[in-house]
Amino acid sequence: MLGWLMRGGWVTQLCTFTYVVVWPEIQYEVEYELEAEELRRAEDPSLGTSAPSSSLESLDEGRLASPTSQTSSAAGAGASTGNGTPAAPPHVPTMNEQVAEQARLSRIAEKTQREAAEKAAAHARKVVPAATERPSLNEAAHLAGLTPRVILDAKKATGKDSLYLSAIGRRFRDDKLAKAWQLYWKYFNGQSALERIALQEDMKRKEAWTQLTAMSEYLICVRHW
Repeated sequence: MLGWLMRGGWVTQLCTFTYVVVWPEIQYEVEYELEAEELRRAEDPSLGTSAPSSSLESLDEGRLASPTSQTSSAAGAGASTGNGTPAAPPHVPTMNEQVAEQARLSRIAEKTQREAAEKAAAHARKVVPAATERPSLNEAAHLAGLTPRVILDAKKATGKDSLYLSAIGRRFRDDKLAKAWQLYWKYFNGQSALERIALQEDMKRKEAWTQLTAMSEYLICVRHW
């Protein structure tokens, strides 16, 4: 009788739907790692930390060309244009202008270095992230300004939401569970019933629910018809 009622749409099965919740502990960890990576890139000499001085040298080489080449350039530029109007001669920077440009670039470099040092000092004063077994219960002082975040569709997550999901996955010590976490993302959207995961993924029902239970710290579940 129940099967007939369900097929006819008279009754529906009570199902479980879920979203991923990102606790402040996870958010802080991701922000800390992003800031640390930014500081590492700033300190890496292979990324052109000496760019201001190199730019200054190339600028000086172009401006301190030999008198002969400058004269030739001026003569060529002084020729008539297509409409018969004499072209304006190129501007040759004076020594004072070159000194002023060097001073400007030097100030920019000093400001950049000072800001980088301030960021590094501020980062060093921060609390190093520490993973806990129950991040939902972590009320540490450094997490006071953060609130839990709900990812409405884990499969379509981008930007920081994607980083949050990866950070959660790294917390699972069982490799099989970590892989299942990524596999189940497409069901964590509040629209896909968890009861159908075993059928759609060709798994045993008990195995699927065991894995979902292990992930429950990072899931918000609702049940409705």
